[in-house]
Amino acid sequence: MSSLPNIPCPEPSGLPPPNFIDVLRLMLRVSDKVNNLIFSPGRPPQIELTGKLQPVRIPGLEKLFVP
Repeated sequence: MSSLPNIPCPEPSGLPPPNFIDVLRLMLRVSDKVNNLIFSPGRPPQIELTGKLQPVRIPGLEKLFVP
């Protein structure tokens, strides 16, 4: 029995999947005040900035999913 939510895989965007190091760089580039990087299935990558979660728009990675 799995405790992970059943999240459907997103439709292919036509773009190759982004490199994880590039994803981290894009997330950290938003601000020098980023204090957390959040990766949650079914949501886009997020950062915590001044106590609030903000999605980071990354082409080809609109939502995270568990393969």
